[in-house]
Amino acid sequence: MSKKTVLYIGVVLIIALFFLANSAAGEKIEDKLSRIVRLELGLDSEIYQVIETEYQGEKVVLVVIFGNEKAYNSSLGSDIKSALRKHQGETPVAVSALTRNKDVSFRPYALRIIQNGQTSQANQVIGITNGFAEGRMPEKVPIEGKVFWGSKGLITLGSSFDSTTSFKIKYGTTSASFALGSTGTTQEEQEIGEISGENEKAELENEKTEMEGYEDGNVSEGKTENSPPVSNKSSKSGQGLALLAQFGTLLAITLSLL
Repeated sequence: MSKKTVLYIGVVLIIALFFLANSAAGEKIEDKLSRIVRLELGLDSEIYQVIETEYQGEKVVLVVIFGNEKAYNSSLGSDIKSALRKHQGETPVAVSALTRNKDVSFRPYALRIIQNGQTSQANQVIGITNGFAEGRMPEKVPIEGKVFWGSKGLITLGSSFDSTTSFKIKYGTTSASFALGSTGTTQEEQEIGEISGENEKAELENEKTEMEGYEDGNVSEGKTENSPPVSNKSSKSGQGLALLAQFGTLLAITLSLL
């Protein structure tokens, strides 16, 4: 086999490995957060949404949880469940906001509810974290070796709100859809979901184990209750780059032997 042929094959393989590495590292923040919230908090996927969005140039990630029996019976913290129960007659929705930039503000009054083509604001904004209603995010939230800032609270949609009709909650450039009136899953679907959940939980445990080797310089304080972790893409991208480096070395050795 000529050097030119080997070089051509090597380039093709490097390109393939490059796209494989990018694919492994490219999981969206909201996708991974959604998976973690479902597994760690035991929330039914129909009652919550994760929104990665931007408002007036400020980026935030929101976890939005509709308050019903499924939320009350989940592993949500007692502060959130207590607030949801207190306002259960007013159609409450819990909102947890996260940002990497301490100076960013979250504006809960800018949340919009869209249903049947009509757009409205929340009836009430109720803080669980001090300063939530004013847009402050004072809670320091260590997540997978990185520091985030967060805040928690509720909005209410009103006692006459029809939650059985699909609706959207929008903040800034992005909205999330809720369809709470859908029928329950069949036994077969439930069994498949349980198997999938077990596999995902095993993957999640592996990811946590990988994170335990972080240097002492990273944040290691206790995680603020109910502030869900955000994706750390460096691990998978690092693995992909390591594969590329190893293949490049092997290719160079191969060419030198021809």
